[in-house]
Amino acid sequence: MILFYICILVVVYCALIFNKEWRSRANSFLLWFFIPFGLLFVVRRMGYIKASILSIFSPPAMFIVIIGGLSYLIDGHSEGVPASIPYHTAADLRRITGVDFPDVTPVDSAYYEDFNRSEISIKFVPRRPLSKAFYSKLRHACVADPCCWEKEESGYRYYILPEQPIDRPNGTHIRQVEVNGEMENDWQGDFIEVFVPFKGDTIYVKDGWAR
Repeated sequence: MILFYICILVVVYCALIFNKEWRSRANSFLLWFFIPFGLLFVVRRMGYIKASILSIFSPPAMFIVIIGGLSYLIDGHSEGVPASIPYHTAADLRRITGVDFPDVTPVDSAYYEDFNRSEISIKFVPRRPLSKAFYSKLRHACVADPCCWEKEESGYRYYILPEQPIDRPNGTHIRQVEVNGEMENDWQGDFIEVFVPFKGDTIYVKDGWAR
C-alpha cells in the first residue's frame, strides 16, 4: 500500500515538473491527498459541491474518521452521576426480583455508557442488618427461580432480561424472540442485575441495556 502511494506521488511530481497542461490538476491532487479539505482552496476552479464531496473522501479525512472510530470503539465511553434512578425502595426490589427485601435506602449511584451497553448502578444499604431469614429467602429463590437467581462464592446474584413492564410477583419473566422457529432468550436489550453479598451490608443493583 505504501509503495502504491509512493508511485502515485512520483507520477504527480513528474506532472508538476514536465507537463504544464496537467500542473493545475496535479496541484489539486496534492491538496486532496495531503490536506484535509484542501480542495476548498481551489473551490473556484472546481466548484463548491465537487470540492466538498471529494474532500470528504480524501485520505486525510478518511484517516481522521477511521482513527476517531477506532478510538471510540476502544475507549469511547461516558460516565457520571445519573439525573435519576429507577429504584428507591424495598417494594421496587421486590417488583424486579420477586423476593421480599428488607427496608433499604439508596446511598450512591453511577451512570456508565459505551458502544456495547449503558447502565445505572445503584448501591442500597438496609436500615437494619440483613437477617438469616432474608438469606433463607434468597436460598429458596435459587431453587424456585433458578433461571434468574444463583448462589455464588461471595453472595447471591440475580440477573434477568426482563419483559416490560417488569413485575415478577405478577408473573413477568425473561423476554424471548423467535430464532429459526424456536423461542430463545433475547440477549440484546434491557437487563437487570442484583447482587447481595454474604459479607457487608451493601446491596448492588444494575439496570441497563446491552447490545
